[in-house]
Amino acid sequence: MAVKSTTCNGTYGSKYNLYIEYTLNSQNIANNTSNVTIRMYAQSTSSQYGAYNLNSNANSYQIKVDGSVKVSGTKAMDFRNRQVVDLGSWTGNITHNSDGTKTITIAGSFSISGTSSLSGGSLSFSWQLPTIPRASDVSVNTSSAKIGSSVTITHTRKSSNFTITLRYKVGSTSGTIANKVSRDTTSWTIPYSLITALSSSSGTCTIYCDTYNGSTLIGT
Repeated sequence: MAVKSTTCNGTYGSKYNLYIEYTLNSQNIANNTSNVTIRMYAQSTSSQYGAYNLNSNANSYQIKVDGSVKVSGTKAMDFRNRQVVDLGSWTGNITHNSDGTKTITIAGSFSISGTSSLSGGSLSFSWQLPTIPRASDVSVNTSSAKIGSSVTITHTRKSSNFTITLRYKVGSTSGTIANKVSRDTTSWTIPYSLITALSSSSGTCTIYCDTYNGSTLIGT
């Protein structure tokens, strides 16, 4: 959990703080989403100051994420005795960009009427979520998988900015098929040199697809 804060508005607005807590609960690699919780509250910083207004229809609050209102409402706001005034919370999923990155803008505000000492407050900031690894999908057409024949390897990248490296392994023998290419299919002629790696007339060849964002390996 992390928290941002700012002073509020009004004659004694500097004696009150508006807070927004933001928490990353989990990430779903398959769905490319982050589940987050955002909570907003306000509090007097000194017991000498304690504005209040019990007219809930006159006091409002809202929380926005990327410009979309996630929480809004009205309520009585009593800051006496340094009470924490809860101003709503939201838990939901944030969809990342195709390359796994995501930065969101969080904005919160409240207003209180009937007292000049505190009229409200607002806070806005950006939150860069942890990048979600985005490994490429890979499949091989094995209908012509014979020594000396060509097979088509399809590697679907999650972003056009990614590159992929293809590797193979048969027993203890391994090698590179393609190195950091940006295409989505590769034609590979199975080399005759693999004959010595087979224990019989057939065997298993494992294809590995490494996905890179620049020089960073983000998934296999």
